[in-house]
Amino acid sequence: MSSSFSISNLPYDLPNNLNEQLRILSNIVKIPFSLVKDGGQNEVEAICGAILYRHLDRHQ
Repeated sequence: MSSSFSISNLPYDLPNNLNEQLRILSNIVKIPFSLVKDGGQNEVEAICGAILYRHLDRHQ
């Protein structure tokens, strides 16, 4: 099943490298990189979802 959360939905310029994406995204949401350093695409999509959720206003 494909997720609708991806880096293309974010207002950030992110590198193509998955590990660097995790490093930058974890910094944005204040998650220690050590917790996601071995993560993959699922972790990137989960963090993207959290960031997109934070951009919603109260009524969305």
